Amino acid sequence: MNFNPKKKDVIGVGDICIDLLVRLNELPEPEGDIESNFQVHPGGNTANFIVGCSKLGLSASFVGKVGNDVFGKYLIEFLRKNNIDYKINYGKSTGFTISLMFSKGKRSFIFDSGSNNELGAEDINIDYLFSHRCLYCGGFFHLKKLRTQNLANIFNVAQKNGSMTLFDPGWDHANLWLKDINDILKHTSVLFVNKKEAEKIAGKKDLKSIAKVLSKICPGIIVIKLGERGCFIRSEKDFLQPGFRVESIDGTGAGDMFDAGFVFGLLRKWDLEKTAKFANAVGALTTTKIGACAPTNDEIFELMRNGDDIQN
Repeated sequence: MNFNPKKKDVIGVGDICIDLLVRLNELPEPEGDIESNFQVHPGGNTANFIVGCSKLGLSASFVGKVGNDVFGKYLIEFLRKNNIDYKINYGKSTGFTISLMFSKGKRSFIFDSGSNNELGAEDINIDYLFSHRCLYCGGFFHLKKLRTQNLANIFNVAQKNGSMTLFDPGWDHANLWLKDINDILKHTSVLFVNKKEAEKIAGKKDLKSIAKVLSKICPGIIVIKLGERGCFIRSEKDFLQPGFRVESIDGTGAGDMFDAGFVFGLLRKWDLEKTAKFANAVGALTTTKIGACAPTNDEIFELMRNGDDIQN
């Protein structure tokens, strides 16, 4: 795809929230208590992705909704400090996620989507969207209002205007899956899903069967994220790109940063193998720090040159 060099690189439409990260060995008993430590970080799938893009060197923008409260103001300031152009409206309250982090990387989540549920088509300026080379929507299943509106039409028009459409729907707690995203997938240039999400959408278990089902609906690149194992890509050919061996301590935001790395490679017009390898490195390095912290380009290329692949 040829891109207009006068446009900004990427815009994200979607979720933004506060992440409260809590380390636990076990849950407290009812009416009991337990001592732990916690950290507060900016979060949200789309916000993580956009910040990752900016830190990699792309020009990035964000459209979303927060509460007119101290948390919302904190998130807006965070976007500003990370050189993100933004169009944010206020809703009832800022979204909040509590991430319970157990040993061996296991996590559980408690979330209140807050104003993310109120983000709708009326909050989106179409001309602003189309002033970017790529349009990304993440955490779609957490956007209660937007998922009832015609995102597929926005994607369709974006593609006709020469923009690449990027979609990472996330986990569907309503368990509707393909029913809600079928039309969106028809106008998706790159689909990002993890293995469990892909199984739910496709109704299959093995990677090639999943990819076969998804490619019948989505004409674009299919990217199935496999955690530390790397990723599986379906485009003109299928291939499995191994992940990197690192000392992981927290998986928060790793998938979102992977997406940012993949888009970076596409915009640099790398081949898919190099793009996938770069994205794997970005995702892996994100797990070596607490919170969704994007690595530097120097760290990424060092891992690509000297890191150990995880053989699948």
